[in-house]
Amino acid sequence: PGTDIADHIFKITMKQVKPYIELADKLYSYELPPRPATWRYAAGWHRYDRDGSITQVDYPTEEALVFDVETFVKDNYPVMATAVSDKAW
Repeated sequence: PGTDIADHIFKITMKQVKPYIELADKLYSYELPPRPATWRYAAGWHRYDRDGSITQVDYPTEEALVFDVETFVKDNYPVMATAVSDKAW
């Protein structure tokens, strides 16, 4: 319970979002891996590890990452997506 309804709702909300706030805080403090010198232009996810290796994966395995997608605006069609974590691009 809280001291009033607003305090009660705030406490419930903070309890629910706490894991996401912690992940965002970690993400903010990450040192990014070096950006790959070349990109593989093929369908699907490709993981670019710090050691320079490139591996096709089913999906990213990190808990938190920064994600960007470029689209073909005229038809709202995704063209390329990029994501980065503390471990890989």
